[in-house]
This record gives sequence, structure tokens and C-alpha cells, in this order.
Amino acid sequence: MKLAKYISESTLKDLNENLIIKAKESLIDTIGVSMGACKDFEINNIYNNLLACHENGPSTVWGKPVKTSLFIAALINGMMGHVLELDDVHKRSKCHAGTVVIPTALVAGEFSGSSGNEVLEAIILGYETMVRVGMGFGVSSHRLKGWHVTSTAGTFGAAATASKLLGLKYEQVLSALGIAGTQSSGLWAFTADGATSKKFHPGHAASCGIMAAVLAKSGMIGPSRILDADDGGLFPAMSDSYDYSIIEKDLGVTFEFTDIDRKPYACCRSIHPPINAVLNIKNRENLNIDDVDHINVKTYKIAIIQCGHTVEPKNIFEARFSMAYGMAVALIDGMALPEQFSETRIKDEKVLFLARKISIYEDKVFSDMYPTKWGCEVEVFTKSGKKFIERIENAKGDPLNPLTTTELKDKYLSLVSPVTGMEKAQIILDNLLHIEDVDNISYITRLLSI
Repeated sequence: MKLAKYISESTLKDLNENLIIKAKESLIDTIGVSMGACKDFEINNIYNNLLACHENGPSTVWGKPVKTSLFIAALINGMMGHVLELDDVHKRSKCHAGTVVIPTALVAGEFSGSSGNEVLEAIILGYETMVRVGMGFGVSSHRLKGWHVTSTAGTFGAAATASKLLGLKYEQVLSALGIAGTQSSGLWAFTADGATSKKFHPGHAASCGIMAAVLAKSGMIGPSRILDADDGGLFPAMSDSYDYSIIEKDLGVTFEFTDIDRKPYACCRSIHPPINAVLNIKNRENLNIDDVDHINVKTYKIAIIQCGHTVEPKNIFEARFSMAYGMAVALIDGMALPEQFSETRIKDEKVLFLARKISIYEDKVFSDMYPTKWGCEVEVFTKSGKKFIERIENAKGDPLNPLTTTELKDKYLSLVSPVTGMEKAQIILDNLLHIEDVDNISYITRLLSI
């Protein structure tokens, strides 16, 4: 497999400055959203219960005082990154790569005593592997079969990252990718009842990728044809519209991972376009919320399947996957940050009253654009007889409408400083910005321990 050879032989010297900048942005964004969730009630319970079984290991759990095993640290750090629904996303693969690759890189790098440059190299290779596998699945078919690609492609991204940092040779990398693929899993069934297990998927993928690399380094031989084997090939098992060629097309020349969306709102990315639309209308037209009669949303099919059926969420997780709730609370508050998705806020009758006025429809134009563009058109009808229309194809945070450097830093500091204090949050940020100067990544992981 050309991909395994590329992972084993590529070095940071082969990668241009723009790729390094993108990797640093991903590192800063993921550390921010993860640290912001380190005091989450469910995360704390998981940490305490898993620590009882796996205490005194070599690996740091971010925002926590006691180290544990590589596998458990990767699992918990990966879960933390997905709690707030603020983690990055690659549209054309539908992958949340940061919350898989970054935990893997820091955990494996800490274990191996890797330098900052070695971690950056592994991050770039992990991202590129994960999004290419995700694209290869065929996004719509894979998703409509119920698979969560952050998890299914995530094992490959984590295996690539860990393989690089654990020093695997070509044949071992090839085996690690095969072992990663046989652990590939993760389903969207959580949307049926507001289950909170979605966060397990990236953590599981990160942990599985490290396990795959360790097993391969120990001599286990993984299936080299994990994607296309006649009996048990992963792509035909999980999709009806897969494309093997995407994995290796222009590999090392074109880097797909640079087209990463970074989230400004704490909810499913499919809700961001309509939130963006209603906030634009609110700000442009000085919209009076009490004058809103009803709102229509036209968007793509998968957005409706994921986020179009819940109006009155029964828990925080459902709220983050409710288009109607997200739009309503954003219209009222002018923002959609973690505090807009609190247990108290999701029960606010004023928000729910407005959410009931929102109707969501599929528009084939937007379905046909997907996954290249995640778009919508919002129509706001007022009691005074006015109609306002806003069309969004590149929501805020898209590579064509990106968060500025200042906005990304502000996002990070707003999430990390309540945990560490502003001074330490800034110290961590400065080290991430200059990670290539760090001789041993353990210096940074020690800063992430509280």
C-alpha cells in the first residue's frame, strides 16, 4: 500500500510551511476544546472509574492530575475533544479528525519522548490518512448506512500517527493500518434517544490506533488488503459508493486535510449554516424576536436526518443536534456557545417557543452540493409582513470563511483559561505556537496536567 510507504518514509522536511501552520492551528483548536471539557460531569466519572483500573501509567490525561496507560489516556483525551461539539471537521470526509489525531499524537509522543517537530510530522500524516480514508468511504452512502466516520476512519488516522511516533518500519505500518481497520466501528444510533455515547467514538479510535501500532511493532501481521479484500474488505462492507483511488491520489502532493472547518458554535456542524444565516439576518435587519411569525429552513438531506427532528431537546446532547433549538437560542442570545447548551438553557420556554416556529425541509440543490458544501437557505417571516432571506454555502469557520488567527486564539483562551487560569493558558498557547522549538513533548503534556 502506497499510503503505508508514505507514512513510514515522510519527514517534516518534505512538508511545506503552510502544512505546519495548519497542524499548529489544529493542535491549538483541539487542545482548547478538550481542556474546556475536562471538568464535564460524565468525563470526570469516566476518568475516576477507569483510573481505578489503570492508575500509574506513563500518559497524561489533560486537565487531570494522575497519569494512566497510553490507551486509557488516548481514550479519555479523545472523548474530551468531542464533548462540547466545538472540534474541527473536514467536510468532504465528514471527519472530526482533531479529536482523534491530536490525542494520539500527544499520548504517543509523550511515551516516546518525541520532539515537537516529530509530533507535528505525525499530526500531518494522521490527519491526511484519516480524511483520505473518510473520503474513500463515500460520505453520503457511508453515513446513510448509519456509520460514524470519525470513528470508522479515525482508527486509521490514529494508527498512522502512532506508527510514526513509535518508529514503525514500512511493513509494520502496513500491519498497523490493517489492525486499525479491523477495529473500525461506530454508529449513529445515539441520535435515536439522546444517548451520550458519541464522544466515545473518537476516543475509541485514538486508543485503537495506538493499540494497532503497538501490536504491529510487536510482530502481529495485519491484513494488507483491509480496505478491498474480497472477503471482509472494509469499504464494500460499509458503503455502496466507495472509491479506493482517493487514498493514494496525489498523495504527498495534494494535502486534503488543509480544508478543515473550525467551529464557532457549540453544536453539530450541520447546524452552523442556519445559525450563521439567522444571525446575519438578526444583525442586518435589527430583527425583533417577538415579531418573528415563522422560519423556514431549506438544507441538505443528511443535515435533516441528523439534526432536523428534535425541537424540544431532553438533554444537552440532543440540544447540540437540534437545528430548531440551535437556531432559536442563537437568535435570542446572539451566540451559540457552550452556555447556550446548558441544562438550564435548554428548558427555557422562550427558546422552545421560538424553536417550534421553525420548519426544516430538504432542498435537492443543497443535497447535491453535499459534502463539498454544507449549505442552507433560511426564510424569516415576521408578523408585520416582512420576509428576510439568507443563503449560506460557506458558514463561518469554513476554509473560505475562516476563523481569523485572533478568533482562534480567543476561542482557545475562552475554553482553557477557566481551567488553568489566564497566565498558564497563555503559556501553553505560546508553547503550542512554537512547538517546533520543544525538544521533548512531555514539557507540554506536563503543562496540560492540572
